[in-house]
Amino acid sequence: RMSVLVQIASPSGGASEYVLFCKGADNIMLDLASDDFSLVGGRETLDRHLEHFAEDGLRTLLVSMKTLSPSEAEAWLVEWDAALTSVGHREESMAAAAALIECGLTPLGCTAIEDRLQDGVPETIAHLKDAGIKVWVLTGDKVATAINIGYSCRLLAPDMQVLKLVTEKTEDGKPAPAPVLSRLEALCTVALPRQSSGAGSTSGSGKISGCLPGFGVTGGGAPPSMQSNGQQAQPMALVVDGPSLTDILDDSAARQSLLALGSRCSVVIACRVSPAQKQQVVHLVKYGFKTKPITLSIGDGANDVPMIQEAQIGVGISGKEGLQAVNSSDFAIAQFRFLERLLLVHGRWNYRRISKVIVYSFYKNIVLVVVLFLYACYSSFSGQSLYGADSWTYSGYNFFLGMPPFMMGFFDKDLEPATVHRFQKLYYVGLKKQDLNVANMVEGGVQATFDAFIIFFMTKLAFGNSIWEANGETNGLGLFGNAVF
Repeated sequence: RMSVLVQIASPSGGASEYVLFCKGADNIMLDLASDDFSLVGGRETLDRHLEHFAEDGLRTLLVSMKTLSPSEAEAWLVEWDAALTSVGHREESMAAAAALIECGLTPLGCTAIEDRLQDGVPETIAHLKDAGIKVWVLTGDKVATAINIGYSCRLLAPDMQVLKLVTEKTEDGKPAPAPVLSRLEALCTVALPRQSSGAGSTSGSGKISGCLPGFGVTGGGAPPSMQSNGQQAQPMALVVDGPSLTDILDDSAARQSLLALGSRCSVVIACRVSPAQKQQVVHLVKYGFKTKPITLSIGDGANDVPMIQEAQIGVGISGKEGLQAVNSSDFAIAQFRFLERLLLVHGRWNYRRISKVIVYSFYKNIVLVVVLFLYACYSSFSGQSLYGADSWTYSGYNFFLGMPPFMMGFFDKDLEPATVHRFQKLYYVGLKKQDLNVANMVEGGVQATFDAFIIFFMTKLAFGNSIWEANGETNGLGLFGNAVF
């Protein structure tokens, strides 16, 4: 939310009047509102308009006001100045000072803004999902607005089962008390099959664990897209709001259950979340799984800065909301659709290049060391250099054999960009670590050892006892070393 305190001078020269204007998300502003809804035609009328705007996919804000007497305003300004000049815990002091007057507000009305999607957003998201990338949307929009935007950008499909983990409201508009574990358990019971064997625990966390077999947090189990009988499961999406997310993040069992349910869903949409909650969700996904995933956060506003900095890879979009996200990111792009080329093309190329460079670097060094070891066996480990007194030979080894991986790391392209854009599943090479894994490293080491044996013994066999020159002299160790090199 944002507030401004306005001083209105009296025309007659009397005491000035102070009016506080505040705008923000409706769920936050309604908690700060008084019981006076006369200016908006009543609470029900305001809620109805907000709901209609959200169903149309519009982003809503609620505007409120509060009249302060001169004594109240002057007393608060003293508190505010003290908070501004405080040395320690400045942010907390400012928030506490703002809370002193941001209460008992009178709603003036609501605004609705159409935030049009950029060109290519639906296609980009569809291609990223086809490439095997899990998408979690963290937004400050209302639940209805976020769901409508989800359908418009192809995050949600008509045949998708949408699971809602949202805070229910009572008749007076207050959040209904309902334990988050109970709501999670209900969703798990509906969406996921329980284990057929074993006696489940009667506790909340035990019941949740019983209906989440092999969800990826502990490993094992069937793929999320398949049922236990091998049939294709109905795709699911999870929608969670800010108040529910607050309860989840405060409970260890609930956090693991959220990861479990989210890993089984095609997409997760978190609505009405604060910048701090965005960062906490990224942190949860980043460290919550045993197999640590690589997280990428992308945003275009100041509210996205915490999550951009929390993720391993931060991408900022330059646009109408300023450059704060760009300045805090690792990569900057002008439009969201450019993310597809950044990941599927350049990301894939970069992974394959680095993988080849690492394997080749180990390969060439293992060859050098094994050849020297074999020579040491024949020289009785005397310390005699195989390459004689020419120290440049060692330097030349890394110089000449360092150029291939250097050039490969810069210019290697196994496929053209058009091919990668057409077949998004080629990105699975990196997701499944097919180019850089223990098996490839062991294979490279074995190949290097085998090649070192061939290089040394073939050269030794070719030389025999020695090589005679035209003048009758025999060549020494230097020629043999150069031949091995």
